[in-house]
Amino acid sequence: MIPRILIFVLAALLLTSCAGAPAVTGPAPMKGGDEQIANGNAAYRKGCYAAAIDFFYRAHEMFSVSDQPLGVAMSLNNMGNAYRALGKPEDALALFEEAQLLYAESSGQAGLRQVLSNKAAALMDLDRLDEAEKALDQAERTSPPDQPVFLPAVVNRGVLLTRRGDLQAARKVLESAIAKAPESASARYAMGSLLMQSGELREAEKYFQAALKADQAAGFYAGLADDLQKLGDVHLLLNDTAAALNYWKRSVRIYALLGLTRETDIVMDKLRTEAAKSGAKLDVVEAFVQRYKKEKSPGMLCD
Repeated sequence: MIPRILIFVLAALLLTSCAGAPAVTGPAPMKGGDEQIANGNAAYRKGCYAAAIDFFYRAHEMFSVSDQPLGVAMSLNNMGNAYRALGKPEDALALFEEAQLLYAESSGQAGLRQVLSNKAAALMDLDRLDEAEKALDQAERTSPPDQPVFLPAVVNRGVLLTRRGDLQAARKVLESAIAKAPESASARYAMGSLLMQSGELREAEKYFQAALKADQAAGFYAGLADDLQKLGDVHLLLNDTAAALNYWKRSVRIYALLGLTRETDIVMDKLRTEAAKSGAKLDVVEAFVQRYKKEKSPGMLCD
């Protein structure tokens, strides 16, 4: 899915896109805000984006009432990431821009660089590529001297170049990101997407498998579903319908468990289209998906 490509995000990139919790000091509301940020990040790491938003809103309230601008900015930034992951880039952009103002006014350079990279991702979602480039340029200029490389911004730069069709330059950027962070699922996912676009399907498969392995190690469930969906897409292009159906089934079960209805519907449409051509049966996966779309079962991962 596009949001995953651009984050950052997700976990791997999604996690580095979220600000960490500040030190637990100061008045009780501020301490409570730290706790809510931690809870929100835990939900976000699983891919439970709606639950994460609830926690980030609570943090926003607590930081606001104790007048902690950096805490408010962090909660807005993290809410923006979650809204992007839910396919709402315009809402995310508004949150990122407000966080940007607060970070700039408070001289929060690390947070400013972070939110500018996230803002660029939201602008790419909206196909506003020139504005996204400006945000990434600003993020690079904001980098502290002792931390010149910020992986989310590097990966987003590679994605931007891919979107513009400059695949050679994009490959160099993403190769450098992978060299700097061999464990990054998001950098590998972005490279896999580039290779799909260039028609190098077997190489793309390798990168998506590497992203899948990294997301499994991190316990990033939504990332797993994204990786599996892409692997299904690759195998369909390789004319291996049976493998494509298998990957999509694995993907859609995770999306359904996380309550990600939009993604669930997208993958189910792919399954139905190809199953109709091949005669494959979808009875079991259809029943599973309907259970988690219609019922608030105790088995829901994000309850």
